[in-house]
Amino acid sequence: MHMNLNLNRWTQADYLKFYEYLTSLADAKYKKFTDSLVPGGGASLGVRVPALRAAAKEIAKGNYAEFLNCEMGDTREEILICGFVMSYIKCADYSALISYIKRYADMITSWETCDLAAFNAIKRYRTEFFADIEYFIYNENPWVVRFGFGCLMRYYLTDDYIDRVLEYVASVDSDFYYLQMMQAW
Repeated sequence: MHMNLNLNRWTQADYLKFYEYLTSLADAKYKKFTDSLVPGGGASLGVRVPALRAAAKEIAKGNYAEFLNCEMGDTREEILICGFVMSYIKCADYSALISYIKRYADMITSWETCDLAAFNAIKRYRTEFFADIEYFIYNENPWVVRFGFGCLMRYYLTDDYIDRVLEYVASVDSDFYYLQMMQAW
């Protein structure tokens, strides 16, 4: 990442500099392309996902907590950066992990922001997370439900869980297209 920021501190001014860095990476053609793939997904800058992942990895090595506490905008890139940072940090315990996961799930606005941030630390806390899965599966926000189904698909398609996973998937009745697509998968 080529930016002149101290990743060990994040003030609102530092975040604004970071946002300027993000906008410098924007590509108008890529923005037009991704906007066509993510209808209704909200505002975007046109920054490619590998650049977002690289920035998030650097942020996760520094003072990520201060970064995550900065007031941010609602572009898809900013949401993805948050999700990537949250998924890259090493949580000391399950309560920290689940708070990050819930916080991110509540930010989701599109299939893109839903599907691209994978919290692989769930593998270490498979039993604990499964006990909390109903927060996601029975949430009023269909994007949060889709996120929950995505977690079931990523981490629970095993002999130990498959019957309960199928019960959860069958228990949700929604007209929301993007949720139905995740159920079908």
